[in-house]
Amino acid sequence: MLKEFFRQQQRMEMQWREMMERRAHEQQLFEQEWRESMEKIERERLMIEQNWREREEQRRIREESRAERRDALLTTLLSKLVHENDIDGLVQRNSCVAVKLEKLYVLMFTALGTCT
Repeated sequence: MLKEFFRQQQRMEMQWREMMERRAHEQQLFEQEWRESMEKIERERLMIEQNWREREEQRRIREESRAERRDALLTTLLSKLVHENDIDGLVQRNSCVAVKLEKLYVLMFTALGTCT
């Protein structure tokens, strides 16, 4: 009877050890899967961030290009206005300045509308 008790104790201990080993193995598998999923999420995040940076850089380049075209156009228009005023002379200049400024504003806003 005592031998049977000890055998039963040994079986119970063996079952307990096997169960603990299975749990440890399952825990290791779970942790490995979790690490892999976190690594995948991190890679996806880095790709999204890189795409965002590239789009921002392209947007910035387009914005700079528009600003350069706008500045060149305004410089050209102002130079043309100054040149026309110099040619018109003092008498005509006084009567034409308002009309030319209006034309300049129209040209500027039209140009700005096409640059964007």
